[in-house]
Amino acid sequence: MSSIHEFILRSGSYHVRKQMSLADRRFVDASAAAIAEPSRNTGLTHPAWCGASFPRRQVPNGQCWTSQGPRYSITVEPGLRIVDGNLEPDGVPFGSRIRLIMMYVQTVAAHRHSTKVLLCTTLNSCMQEMGLAVGGHSYVLMREQIRRFISCRITVQDDHVPEVARAEQLSNRSLLLKDHDALPASASSSITVTLGDDYLISLEREAVAFWQPALKLLANQSLSIDAYLWLAHVLPRIQAPTTVTWPTLHRQFGPSFKNLFQFRPRFISAAKMAIAVYREADIDICVSNGIVLRPSAPPVIGDSTAWGCGAAASALPKRAS
Repeated sequence: MSSIHEFILRSGSYHVRKQMSLADRRFVDASAAAIAEPSRNTGLTHPAWCGASFPRRQVPNGQCWTSQGPRYSITVEPGLRIVDGNLEPDGVPFGSRIRLIMMYVQTVAAHRHSTKVLLCTTLNSCMQEMGLAVGGHSYVLMREQIRRFISCRITVQDDHVPEVARAEQLSNRSLLLKDHDALPASASSSITVTLGDDYLISLEREAVAFWQPALKLLANQSLSIDAYLWLAHVLPRIQAPTTVTWPTLHRQFGPSFKNLFQFRPRFISAAKMAIAVYREADIDICVSNGIVLRPSAPPVIGDSTAWGCGAAASALPKRAS
């Protein structure tokens, strides 16, 4: 357990907040909320999403997006949308909401052993389950990200497989996560997402567990979500303290930041927020050198009820074993 969680449990969040700067009190609030959260619900994701992800900011319509992690790279190809009766290039999904959607879809698929995931029966129920505010501008943003997600094509590539001429090995390097799909006929239509068969097999074989409430507590912070998933993957798997330098972190997490000096304070803040909701994380942040990672317990142990695994999701058939 990190020192801030121990401090809160010993002294109470009110007294801890009083000793913190105004800027740091939000980390105390997030830590206190994580301590108070009774749920131990488990989410599951492919390790590719713990090192690479969607863009955090909007990119021009029609432009593909590629994100490279230490092992996997993710490519997102935008689809088309109808504007005034004409087909026009759409944009790729971006921001924190698509990260929640992607984690939701993978969790339901893995828990139900099914390539077909009912994203939501209503948009309101979908947003409530993901911990997002319902209505107003948030509703509009969520609908936009779902539209972009449904119509895009996503592939995950294992960059550690050597480049060879044999067709079977070349094909194994790239997994189709989801293909382009048609938008629902009406705003009230239910939305089903279909994952690639090989992707689901890889997801089930290599799944990284995360604590679902953590993403709700980080719901509007895409860089903090990325940092949390990275730590959830790396910390339980390392055998000894490991330093990750700032240039390495910048290459992996900072494509939208031109300079390292712009990226560093933003990632420090994101990492502090990530460990606020990952009580088991043991890391040190060194402003000059980077982040020191120490072997830590996973953020959640055991299996329990997951997102979308209730009555709505049960309307879809499970994949045959």
